[in-house]
Amino acid sequence: MKITMLGYSGSGKTTLMHGMASTLAPGNADHDYALIPRRKNDDELASFNEEVDVLVDFLENAVEHAGSWPLGTNKTTIYPFAIEYLTNHKITNIEWIDFRGGLLTHIFKPAHRDEKELEALFFHLIESNAVVIVADSYHLSHFTRMDEIRHFSGAKTINMIMNRFDRVYPNRELNVLIVLTKADSVDASWKEENYQLLLDKGMEVFDPVVKLCRKNNNWNGGILPISVIGEQNVERKIMPKAELNSPMDIPFLAEDKIIGLPQPFNTEYVLYFCLGFSLLQMKNVTKESIADYQKTIEKALQDAGTLNSIWSFVRGKPSAAEIARRSSERKKKDEESLLQFESHIETLLDYTRKRVRLFV
Repeated sequence: MKITMLGYSGSGKTTLMHGMASTLAPGNADHDYALIPRRKNDDELASFNEEVDVLVDFLENAVEHAGSWPLGTNKTTIYPFAIEYLTNHKITNIEWIDFRGGLLTHIFKPAHRDEKELEALFFHLIESNAVVIVADSYHLSHFTRMDEIRHFSGAKTINMIMNRFDRVYPNRELNVLIVLTKADSVDASWKEENYQLLLDKGMEVFDPVVKLCRKNNNWNGGILPISVIGEQNVERKIMPKAELNSPMDIPFLAEDKIIGLPQPFNTEYVLYFCLGFSLLQMKNVTKESIADYQKTIEKALQDAGTLNSIWSFVRGKPSAAEIARRSSERKKKDEESLLQFESHIETLLDYTRKRVRLFV
């Protein structure tokens, strides 16, 4: 199973991932499901020491252990996880892809963008079961003009990418969750009635994506406010920048000081949404859809002409057909494994409906 995160630098992608893994750490009696960092992208059993080492190495960057925000991602990173139910019943492995936020920031700047990384982004989108779009809640509440909000939150670029994806691959199953991070930072009026105003604004900002989810029968979509730190556990100072290099730059600096033990809310529902709806889609998968998927991958590689540039990402042979075959085999294996847990679908979707506003 593969999940791709998209969002601008500073939107909270890496913090979300660490916060979610901390909330769903193994042994947490408050949750039936656990998200566990793995040693590598395979199914080999690790020793007790190795299991503990990889867990500690990952979670030491979580806010509650580090006492500060995780460092931003300066390169695209693929994090391997396992999902377990009731501590030791493994459901599946996940590749959680944290794309460098600067990739989207520089997508329209040929001198600064990394073409190989950009090509890899599109390839991972094709392979993904779910896309998590991450946006800073404070940006949605601070700016008043819609063009400003979409520019500074990254929504303009993400709306464009998702529109192109739907246009080229209309038959690909996909689950899209818009996650509004740092929801604790907005004024009280934005939090009333379970963040109704914030969610309304988020749907307006990402309206093209919302419409795609409603129009395309192969897509499921939703929106969720989250906070890794929780209410009243951080002091935030907003300071205008003394000098702007460009009117396109965010005109203020945010300085946060953590003053309390984190009490995250809603982070676990990101996983529940992605896993529940992916299982639901896999339940209805057919051999024909696997074959169509292989053709889609092969065509994408041939059209892009990027076999060499994405070599390190797909670990295939120098043939579009061979890479597509290996990818479709992984997808089929994932689906066969996941469907053993078909009974979890309704439980996960029930959890999801409690907090996620679905685009129905």
